[in-house]
Amino acid sequence: HSSKQTASLLPDLMSQQSILTGARAVAIGTQQIIVAGKDAQAHPMDTTAINSLEQAQQALFSAIEDLSLITKTASSDLIQTIKQLNNACKNIKESQKSYLNHKKNKNSSSSSTPKDIVTHARNIAKSNGVLLSTYGSSQEDFLLAIEDLTQSFDQTLSHSKNCKYLTKDLNVQSELDQSIKTLVQSTVSFLDAGKAQRVDDPKYYKQFSDRSEIVVDSLHNLISSVQKLPGGEGVTLEDNEYENLAETELQMAINAIENAKNRLLDPSVWANNNNVDIDIGEIAEQIVEAVRNIAAATQELIITATDVQNEIVSNGRASSKKLGQVYKKDPAWEEGLISAAKAVAGDTEDLIEFSNKNITGESGEEMLIACMRGIGGSTARLVSAAKAKCDPFSQSHQQLGVAAKKVAKASQLLAHAAKAATEKKVEIEVEKQSKSKPGRSTFAGLRAKELEEQANIARLEMELNRARSTLFKKRKNEYNK
Repeated sequence: HSSKQTASLLPDLMSQQSILTGARAVAIGTQQIIVAGKDAQAHPMDTTAINSLEQAQQALFSAIEDLSLITKTASSDLIQTIKQLNNACKNIKESQKSYLNHKKNKNSSSSSTPKDIVTHARNIAKSNGVLLSTYGSSQEDFLLAIEDLTQSFDQTLSHSKNCKYLTKDLNVQSELDQSIKTLVQSTVSFLDAGKAQRVDDPKYYKQFSDRSEIVVDSLHNLISSVQKLPGGEGVTLEDNEYENLAETELQMAINAIENAKNRLLDPSVWANNNNVDIDIGEIAEQIVEAVRNIAAATQELIITATDVQNEIVSNGRASSKKLGQVYKKDPAWEEGLISAAKAVAGDTEDLIEFSNKNITGESGEEMLIACMRGIGGSTARLVSAAKAKCDPFSQSHQQLGVAAKKVAKASQLLAHAAKAATEKKVEIEVEKQSKSKPGRSTFAGLRAKELEEQANIARLEMELNRARSTLFKKRKNEYNK
């Protein structure tokens, strides 16, 4: 219970999973030592039983040490996140001071143009979206986005102070000053909200999302001021060259899952493979079918998210036209949606890769379970990102919920199939051991072996959680090529 409370306070889904996995490893280790102790008590002269008890003791001590280390690391991660957010706010305010203290110098020359302001303002919006999509799920990417946002902010204000005196109109200069002030205030407020990444309470994410929208509105106001500068006519926050970027990127994620589905091996490979020394029969087919269903469900979820994106853009354009206004896109929200969809696609690709390795005997069911949990996290990110601006009473909003439930249901089927496969392998192995050592308790042996497999799963899950951020960064770089 205390582990769950601790995990809920952490700013990163992977850190949360590591805490819970570590706690589960300690619980499993405790059960292992009880089973091994009973076996040693029943067979005090059996060196195998005594050795098993010693191994169980060592495994429990190791699990406790791992949990302690994970907790300390997670706490330092939380401190690091808050520290970097504070530094970002400080640097943004310093950039504002530099802007306000800048005076026109007749002898100085600058190559800054209004388009330079727009370029870096777009980067602020992009970093804003990455922060939104990695909130409570990927600390490493969250920290990188903070750094990117700070640098883009500094560049935006640097070019703004150089472009301010392109006009002699004091009203335009004053309007630019005010838009910069508003942008600073909204961004600092947005970053402050990022300190409380409580995934256990939706109101924290909503607050972060709402403040993200205010930042985007402030960016639009800045661009409106820039349009009044010489050379700034017609510039927009949206990059018209990539008007359909979100739809294109979402379609790429859908295609990535489709290609991965086509790489999924047939379960018949399992039985015909020399590396597999235990035939689990029809359970192999259940695993492959469950993986196939998860891939189809995640693909459907991204398709639904695409429909939501199109619906929001369509409604926004219609509403703006009705009010006689120019439609303003939210590039930050679109970037968050794209990032979350890529994470779902990447996690699905990982699942299929490890499913194939499972079929060929290169890895066990524990990796399937770990990948499945990764999909659960990225799916939650995508649903949150899509719902952030979706009408809660719309059909698309309901379809998102239905699609997410399909992913959860398919994942549950995979969990059952993976568990059945592990139990089948353990049963066959213990049966072999009982034949070689008649008279020993088959049930005790089965339980001990099952706990050993569960401990192995917990250990590998923690290793996978540590590696996930590196894998995600590599995958993100591949998408951006």
